[in-house]
Parts: sequence; structure tokens; C-alpha cells
Amino acid sequence: MHRVKSAWVLLCALGALPLLAAASQPVFEAWRAQKRAVELHVYEKVGHGYGMNRSGASSDHWIEEFYWWLEAGGLVKPAS
Repeated sequence: MHRVKSAWVLLCALGALPLLAAASQPVFEAWRAQKRAVELHVYEKVGHGYGMNRSGASSDHWIEEFYWWLEAGGLVKPAS
């Protein structure tokens, strides 16, 4: 396997689609094996288009989690 040059990966998967969630795991493990920064979020009880409408699920906050991930990686400045 060749070494990936990109530094950061954030994977988001839908727990409601088991095939997609399961397919994300090997990608996550491959990045970890290369000592790369990687996060995997699997949102339960959501389907296609999650985050477009509030549903009371944890996925309602995916955009905030994405921004926090960007902050943690130094890719954006913290909001003031």
C-alpha cells in the first residue's frame, strides 16, 4: 500500500445504511495504520440528506462537529 500524502480525513457515515457504515471502517483503519489524522463518525437513526432538517438526532450537529474538527486541525481559526 502506498502512503497517502493528505494529512486529514473526516469520514461521516449513516448508521441507517449498514453497508455504507461498514465500508467506512476499512478506510478509517487504513489511515490509522499510516499514522494519519482520521476521525470516523457514524450517525445512528439518520438517512440520506441528514442534517438538512432537524430531527432530534445527534446528526443535527454534524456541521458543528465538522467545524470543531477543522479547528482541532488548525485548518480554521476558532470562532470568537
